[in-house]
Amino acid sequence: MVLMRARHIVVYGDLNCPFCYALEERLIASDVVQQIEWRLVEHAPSLPSEPENAQFAQLEELAQEMEAIVERAPDVKLGRPQFRPNSRLAIRAVAEACAVDPVRAWTLRLSLFRALWRNGRNIADPEVVNGLVERAGLSPQGNTAEAAETARRWTREWHDAKFDRIPVMLSDVGTRLLGLMPQRRLDMFLASGLYTSASELVCDVEGESK
Repeated sequence: MVLMRARHIVVYGDLNCPFCYALEERLIASDVVQQIEWRLVEHAPSLPSEPENAQFAQLEELAQEMEAIVERAPDVKLGRPQFRPNSRLAIRAVAEACAVDPVRAWTLRLSLFRALWRNGRNIADPEVVNGLVERAGLSPQGNTAEAAETARRWTREWHDAKFDRIPVMLSDVGTRLLGLMPQRRLDMFLASGLYTSASELVCDVEGESK
């Protein structure tokens, strides 16, 4: 059998999803950054921007997800954020950066992931986001209409495809991975595009249960 190598992979995910963060770290470790196109989606738009507004159920779900990563992905460095912040502002910052400099946009996305999931910083805070924008070598956020539309389009694509969960990886040979897979399965997908499968290590769309 001749294997078709996946040359381009689209990933739908959210900055406030720990499984998406873990996937990003594994993709970096696998040295496939050039193959990957992230399209950030706002999977839970009603999440709060401040920790004091977080609901008990949201905190409980976050704790369960983090425990799953500690158990199933011990290779991924993980801190303890106070809560899961709204991601709208951070996603629009990345969308704006993508239109200016894709390389710095990658740096910004990774910085936002790590700011939340390693250092527990609030990526719904404009000061935090703008500080990371500047550290990535980008101009301060302009909150452009184009960036807002790009962010909406990414989320609309994800909704229209009815994936309902993140992360989702789509290869250019027609296969997909849903959720955070074991490293060996991820490696196979990256090398050949094989596997159309799903994992329980996912963040659900708001209002649905695993």
